[in-house]
Amino acid sequence: MRFARPCAALALTLLASTAIAHDFYLSPSAFAAPSGTPIALEIGVGHAFVGDPMPYLSHTVASFAARSETGLRRSIDSVEGAHPAGIVRLPEGEWTITYRGLPWIQEMEPEAFRTHLREVGHTALLEHAPATRVVQERVVRCARTIVQLGDVADTTSHFEGSEDPNDFCDLELRPLRREGDTWTIALLQGGVPLANETVHVVDVGASVSHHRHGKQRVTSADGTFHVRTRPGRRWLVTAVQVEALWDDSEADYRSDWASLSFGSPPRRANRLRADRRPAGGRRSRLPWP
Repeated sequence: MRFARPCAALALTLLASTAIAHDFYLSPSAFAAPSGTPIALEIGVGHAFVGDPMPYLSHTVASFAARSETGLRRSIDSVEGAHPAGIVRLPEGEWTITYRGLPWIQEMEPEAFRTHLREVGHTALLEHAPATRVVQERVVRCARTIVQLGDVADTTSHFEGSEDPNDFCDLELRPLRREGDTWTIALLQGGVPLANETVHVVDVGASVSHHRHGKQRVTSADGTFHVRTRPGRRWLVTAVQVEALWDDSEADYRSDWASLSFGSPPRRANRLRADRRPAGGRRSRLPWP
């Protein structure tokens, strides 16, 4: 697979201009594939897997790695200024890939910032938001995706028991368990569960051209919520937290963005239909694409 190399300066400009009212996410070339298949990872800025691809820029990245449910780790192969942002080959298992960005400062006109607060649901901050001067906002992003290689069990645990700080983000959507078609996901900030907070869940069809449905979920007392999937579809979960920085000399506000993308396999009958043999023949099981 070849990497494309866009202009880095243009990429940074695009990153800043699309930061408002758009999701930041990882989009793999496949959510499931046979073991050892190269998986390309695209950083996207947009909505529900439709948006602008961003290149890999090392000075904006804190870490970019994959972790299996058994604790194995793999780094992501990346080329400076290229997109897709990385490519990785993984052995059999269910892997969580995490992109942690470094903090950066963006300047926003006061009205644009107020619009931004409304769009991400933090209207309580409007009362004290600057009305006449440029706002300095420190932005931190964490994007995750889950890919399945080979034959994967119906029940999987992800981050439980991990002690590696690179597995976690300041604001994160942490996948805890998958039991059949139901995912249990936690929203945490600084490792602390966030209760009664809103997350946005988008159900995307089998291809990105399908109609998209967005729903809100509110986290429970332990910071968790559930997403029940449907066969052959893709899901993007996002959350944003904004807080005022009263004693910071560089920024007025801090904005943390988190996303989690994953897919669910088509029904087993559909998987097997393509590999049916003549009457009396043996039917083999194929991993879903």
